[in-house]
Amino acid sequence: MFADPQTITIAGSAKSLVRISDDGLKSIYQTADEEYRFTISHRKSGNRTQRMIRLDRRIVAADPLTAANQYASAGVYIVIDQPAFGFTSTQLKDACAGLMAWFDATAQGKLLASEH
Repeated sequence: MFADPQTITIAGSAKSLVRISDDGLKSIYQTADEEYRFTISHRKSGNRTQRMIRLDRRIVAADPLTAANQYASAGVYIVIDQPAFGFTSTQLKDACAGLMAWFDATAQGKLLASEH
């Protein structure tokens, strides 16, 4: 089991997220102000297992049409789609490391600018 709390650093500021839910296959962590939510989950589907980590952020933003403040949220997540056999944990960890190394600040900027 992952430690409680989890810490995620956003723009140089460490955010402490405490576990608010655990059902055996999914744990949810959240900051005290509910701005950040972090989910770790595992789901079996047929002969595959999907493992996910997800970070959601909720902010108050002005609607550009009405200027009324309302909540807006965004999420960033990674899913590992693992077959029942054929891949070792090491092979999947190597794939994760390769993807994370590729996804540097330049690649993130290009993705957010809708490049492909």
